[in-house]
Amino acid sequence: MNDRVSTPQPVMARLRAETRDAHARIEATPFFRALADGSLGPAGYASWLRALAVLHEAVRHVLARSRAPVLQPFRECLPDRLALLDRDLVHFHGQGLAESEAAILRAHVLAQAIRLQGLATPAFLLGALYVLEGSALGGLVLRDQVARSLGLEDGNGTAYLAGRGKETQQGWQAFGRQMESAVVAPVEQDTAIAAAGAMFAGLLEIAEVLHRPESARKHRVQELNAEAGGHAVTEDAQELQAALLAGEKTWTRFPYYRWRYGDRGLAFTRSDSAWLAQLAQFEQEFVDQQVRWLARVLAARGMPRLLLEQHLQELQAELVVARPECEAAYARLGIAAEGLARSRREQLDDAQLEALAQEFDRLAGADWAARLPHTGALLAAATADEAAGIFGAVTSLRPWFSDAQRFPPHWIAAVDSILAAAHLRIAAREEAAGSPAL
Repeated sequence: MNDRVSTPQPVMARLRAETRDAHARIEATPFFRALADGSLGPAGYASWLRALAVLHEAVRHVLARSRAPVLQPFRECLPDRLALLDRDLVHFHGQGLAESEAAILRAHVLAQAIRLQGLATPAFLLGALYVLEGSALGGLVLRDQVARSLGLEDGNGTAYLAGRGKETQQGWQAFGRQMESAVVAPVEQDTAIAAAGAMFAGLLEIAEVLHRPESARKHRVQELNAEAGGHAVTEDAQELQAALLAGEKTWTRFPYYRWRYGDRGLAFTRSDSAWLAQLAQFEQEFVDQQVRWLARVLAARGMPRLLLEQHLQELQAELVVARPECEAAYARLGIAAEGLARSRREQLDDAQLEALAQEFDRLAGADWAARLPHTGALLAAATADEAAGIFGAVTSLRPWFSDAQRFPPHWIAAVDSILAAAHLRIAAREEAAGSPAL
């Protein structure tokens, strides 16, 4: 009998083996063949650099905000490739190049996955880093060819490809050693490999978009969400980034989104946020009308108006940071959010909502309340929505929160208790409002 415990395979060996085919598919795309043979034009090359800058900015975002100790060594030793990309993009700025908006949109979608999953699971970020750091080796091979074909001299426009020059290989080896010590457990290795696969898949999409004829390109919103139809979204890159960041903050604050709606829900968060961002250009009356319409639609599908109210506040804040000169326009979104809040307060005021939320957490218990925070507030808000005339506001919510295959009996009892308490408070408020003054 063999009692020996098998030694886990090193993560770098697994990453090389399990992403080899994905790597080959990217290199075989028309875009990379054109990059390698010198037939790619400057607009395509600049678009690729811009997409990479979006991805590296997402990595920087996670490294700056994550508290995971395993990431600390990478914060200290990774070269600043974003600075090299910025230097290259400055060189191309002002040349009137028509960068591919579709490719950059795809980069923003991939960057969102890096931010959300990288903050939640450090091994995911390390898998993404494996792909981005590994590309530095390929850059050395391409640098001279790109410089010749595009007439780039003195390193202008090729700083990213040049990287650290002769030290690039040493840097890659040091990165590999750090990965071996950081990603040991099989489950973490699996996460890193899945992340690397997602990165290669995303880069493949970007490369394919860059070589896609203009006539074959999707509507802008469909680059964010394939199911979104053809409605308008913001055309401004800074607003788009702000819309995605606001969606991520709302998504993170309310785990209910992820539990119930998954990746499809995240895609609609992207497209809805980008639509709301462009809405700010219109007059207040139209903004209010459109927000009320969306709020009713979402509330009838299991998303109480409270969620949109708070998302609008996040969106306004992110947009002001991105484009402070447009603060007056973005204030319309905050005004629309306040309109939703007023409607809710006509049924349940903020103090009542908070009291019901706290009571739910007490009944559900600390462990379960932490898994799905704000559940009590969502239940109470849905009751207020129904009282305000939104058919299905509660019936679209309660069955999911009362699923015995998903939740324990005491949780389901807490759900019904809070719904009943919310109904009683609303009824008492209505009765008090209808009583004649003495």
